[in-house]
Amino acid sequence: LLPNFAFSLALAKRLKKGIKHFYTNEELSNSFEQLMEAKSANELLDQNECVIMMFAAIMFPSIVKKIVKKSGALKSAQTKHPSYSGYQVEDWSVLFKQKQFFSKDYFKEYDFICESKDLIDRKVLLSKVGQIFAEKGATCFNSEEVNIWVKGIIGFLLNQVKAEAINLKEFR
Repeated sequence: LLPNFAFSLALAKRLKKGIKHFYTNEELSNSFEQLMEAKSANELLDQNECVIMMFAAIMFPSIVKKIVKKSGALKSAQTKHPSYSGYQVEDWSVLFKQKQFFSKDYFKEYDFICESKDLIDRKVLLSKVGQIFAEKGATCFNSEEVNIWVKGIIGFLLNQVKAEAINLKEFR
């Protein structure tokens, strides 16, 4: 899944389901299990919006940062849900300091995109796709409800990293 498609698909499924539904940590745990059981990115297409957003965020954390900054979510007053805990209740600025998650994007599954065997070319291509998506698509993430959803997922993933429930290097 390309970054723009992964984020867009997750958001479209979220909006189709209804923006007012808030996911509990139990629902996020179920989505996380589905993500961990997937054998390939293509298997994720039929999964729910949380699974797809988790995948997109893990593979392309820099796009999460760009979307959040561009959408104005950093200035948002209410970015928490009452059932959240750990990193889910922290501000975006605290989340973005978690280098084990936000250090870089991962491209190993994307060898098919460029005919060139030069890894730098693939990284440049995917970085550009992500940059354009973040610039043009961030307004789709402007609503408070979407911000709470994305922040809840990122916080949940960081809680899983802290609990060593996921090894990002192996996953990526």
